Amino acid sequence: MTDVLSIEDLWVEAGDPRDPVTLVRGVSLSVEAGSVVGLVGESGSGKTVTCMASLGLAGRGVRITRGSVRLGGTELVGADEPTMRRVRGGVVGTVFQDPLGALNPLQRVGDQIAEAVQLHRGGRRRAHRDRVVHLLTQVGVPDPARRARAYPHELSGGMRQRVAIAMALANDPSLVVADEPTTALDVTVQAQVLDVIRRATKDDGRAALIITHDLGLVAEVADRVAVMYAGQIVEKGSVAEVFAAPRHPYTQGLLASRPALEPGRRRLSAMGGRPPLPGSWPVGCAFAPRCPVAVEACTTPPPVDQSDGRWSRCWHPQVESMEGVS
Repeated sequence: MTDVLSIEDLWVEAGDPRDPVTLVRGVSLSVEAGSVVGLVGESGSGKTVTCMASLGLAGRGVRITRGSVRLGGTELVGADEPTMRRVRGGVVGTVFQDPLGALNPLQRVGDQIAEAVQLHRGGRRRAHRDRVVHLLTQVGVPDPARRARAYPHELSGGMRQRVAIAMALANDPSLVVADEPTTALDVTVQAQVLDVIRRATKDDGRAALIITHDLGLVAEVADRVAVMYAGQIVEKGSVAEVFAAPRHPYTQGLLASRPALEPGRRRLSAMGGRPPLPGSWPVGCAFAPRCPVAVEACTTPPPVDQSDGRWSRCWHPQVESMEGVS
């Protein structure tokens, strides 16, 4: 398949250029057409800043210092603002973590969706009313014509997230980037939102990149997964392979901390310590201070192991069966 998004050796830093803080170190990641990739890791691992910096949305003071971000045939690193405006909302649709914060509280949701269409397709907002109703129907909003006239505060969290997804899909993007799309939603609504994302990507041939710390979400909708820790990807591969037999001790720890759905008791495992802060990463493997199998070699940067078609960044990648963990 063709890569819709290709990130190669991406480095991102913030702060004073004379004394910068490195946030992302050498990240490489690709998303193929018709596939869903999950980017997982603890808070502060660099997931969101990787994606937002790639789209020029990371904010003032955050900058890419090295690497390439290609969206189709367009290089985004160093691209001018007109190119980025064409990409954002057009070629890429973004679903932000907090839909209430992403929506304008003073504007009806239908007008906001119509504005997104108008910016990329021209015409008047009224001419896009049918498109708005179609999009709201597509994401499962009941009585879409009436809900289009509502303000964000008049909708539930699940309905607001559906509106945010409708805006992301407004211009038929080739890539959807969703940042923690089910945060603060109850379990039933989470399942509904995941179904909307699944249908809007796999069924329609779009690519999707899901940023999350929820491994259950990744297992539900993703084809491939990349695990981040301390600004680096430490393991990646198909969801089936990584979840069944993770190779990096950090991935093993994340999966072991999830409760099982099968009958019977299983002791949950918790990783000791905390992730290091950006700019204070240990020399060598950043996970070594928390790793239960660390050895002296871990004080030097670990190599990338790609044996058996797998990918992990570890001195001694180990296969640990996670059967019985769901």
